[in-house]
Amino acid sequence: MKVFVGITGASGAVYAVRLLEELRGRGAEAHIALTRWGRHVLEAEGFSLDRIKALSAEFYEADDMAKAPASGSSGFSAFGIVPCSASTLGKIASGIGDNLITRAAQVALKERKPLVLLIRETPLSPTIIEAMLKASLSGATVMPASPAFYHGPKSVDDLIGFIVTRILSAMGFQVDLSDFWEGE
Repeated sequence: MKVFVGITGASGAVYAVRLLEELRGRGAEAHIALTRWGRHVLEAEGFSLDRIKALSAEFYEADDMAKAPASGSSGFSAFGIVPCSASTLGKIASGIGDNLITRAAQVALKERKPLVLLIRETPLSPTIIEAMLKASLSGATVMPASPAFYHGPKSVDDLIGFIVTRILSAMGFQVDLSDFWEGE
């Protein structure tokens, strides 16, 4: 499975790194684009660009629009923007594709491919909530980075794992959600 992952300047780079590790473990081909602020946050949160590149089949700068994810004929099966800044969300919701990440999101929407937007922003302004609604109505899965606690997490890693499992599920991967909830 060929997957596009965009990393923007919202806090939560750990979700992107864990997602990329999970994609690699599933044999998926991860194509990654990183914004300038995404790179800044990644490094501020303790991750190296070399680690991201090592987890990617292809790595792109977000300002390079002449790359495969900008085209609907490139054969991507799923798209995720993890984490997705409020600014990137607003652009996607408004149909703006002014960098490789927002253009790839527009491709996902027009081609009706899974698009997961992991929103880490809090609190949410009415403008952000409206953008979330518009993106959702356009076909995106808008997913706040809000982990559950009903599965008895023992660590921050468990909380991250919950969110990444939900991202994978929304992208169309087979996952076992019974680890989190089996009912009563």
